[in-house]
Amino acid sequence: MDRFPNLRAHAAFPGSLDARSIGLFRILLGIVLLADLLVFRAPNLKAFYSESGVFGGEQFYKFGLLEVFTSEAAVLAFFAVTFAAYTLFTLGWWPRLFGVASLICLWSIHQRRPEIIATDDLALICLLFWSLFLPLADRFAVSPRSNVRPGQMVRGLAAFAILVQVALIYFFNAYSKTGPTWSTGVAVSYALIEDLWAKDSAAWLAAHTGLCHLLTYAVKPFEFSMPLLILWPIRNDYTRAAAATLSFIFHWSIFAFVSLGFFPLITSCWSALLIPSFVWDRLSLLKASRVGQTAASGEERQQPHLWRSPSVRIGKAVNAVLLSAAFVLMLLQNARSLEGLRSWPTPPLLGVLDRTSLFAQRWALYAPDATIVSKWIKVKVVTGDAQELDAWTVRPFHADNSELNAYRQFEPWQNLASVVLHNSVERERLAGNWARYEYERWNDRHRDRPAVRIEIVAFERTILAPQVTTSISSLVIGSYP
Repeated sequence: MDRFPNLRAHAAFPGSLDARSIGLFRILLGIVLLADLLVFRAPNLKAFYSESGVFGGEQFYKFGLLEVFTSEAAVLAFFAVTFAAYTLFTLGWWPRLFGVASLICLWSIHQRRPEIIATDDLALICLLFWSLFLPLADRFAVSPRSNVRPGQMVRGLAAFAILVQVALIYFFNAYSKTGPTWSTGVAVSYALIEDLWAKDSAAWLAAHTGLCHLLTYAVKPFEFSMPLLILWPIRNDYTRAAAATLSFIFHWSIFAFVSLGFFPLITSCWSALLIPSFVWDRLSLLKASRVGQTAASGEERQQPHLWRSPSVRIGKAVNAVLLSAAFVLMLLQNARSLEGLRSWPTPPLLGVLDRTSLFAQRWALYAPDATIVSKWIKVKVVTGDAQELDAWTVRPFHADNSELNAYRQFEPWQNLASVVLHNSVERERLAGNWARYEYERWNDRHRDRPAVRIEIVAFERTILAPQVTTSISSLVIGSYP
């Protein structure tokens, strides 16, 4: 008897996934969606998504459900519905239906405030979109399944598309790293000195400059190799296992030294998706040996299929058209990042897609260089007794790079700070509103010592070389009243 029936089946076509990996991927993706909602979105409901927040009642793209539900109560109700959709998707209760609902909710959240959307948000919505074309209910789902696949393998354009998406993320991350910090081997050292995102543990690694040089030169080969490992067409069970392992180790190793929000959790989702069949089969054998049973062959009872129904055939045809169109659009959006195509005129349809986060394909992390000019923002409170306090730590205000831990824990605020710091037009539009919101928030929470003035203070220092920086400069960019 063949002990690993799925091993040979997984060796030919690069567009194939194990149904058990898809099930685990769905669970992890749902957990990340819930964490994003509860940690980053819900606590900032008033600040970013209601009419009384930092942005007031202004609209940016003017489409999305949150352009209709703008009051604080309506936004709270919308978030409650979003929580329910995410939960049911995670559990696998009609996951495609609630996956579509989750996509609409997440897309509406992004569209309401695209200024605070970062690369990890783009990766999350892309994974959610492509997952909707996969058989999400086949494994680890509470939903009743009317069409269980006879085997473990899922093949086709849907599986291939999500694998290509992950491969392109790695490819363009490597392709965009063209600056001198990468060619001279100091990019990792610079990233470890960058004020806002570097953790306390980064100082230890930054002190080992030789190791940092080695790691810098290893990043691009690693990222370029990942598409090959993911899409390799021959014996790809082993290359996928290598890709899943390396991806998991790589991203969590970075997270040990640099704060990256939920990005390591998101990459763990696609690491789970890459788990090949032989890993699951070995786990099944191990479990069976412990309970004294014979290992399952990997085949399941095939329940009655409904594909002969005209309505199902029409649904499959529509699904195929949508999937094919989305796949082509994804390739076109990524192609615009290639050097020779950047000067080409943008087709009207792609110009429309640029106004949504759904097909945004921006994967230039630490590119073309790691951070050379480090910038951050602090919020200063001047109280009635002339004390100067930090609005986030509620401790004496320090005009330096200390106590930034309290700031980087709130990723949406740092995304907002990045926009204000690097875009003079947005700075003029938002800095004053930000100060007004902080003034109202402080006086609402600290009635015993009200603020008489709030200042948004921007700081900057230039990293001249690893371990060497210029002095810190500061500038008040917004105040209220």
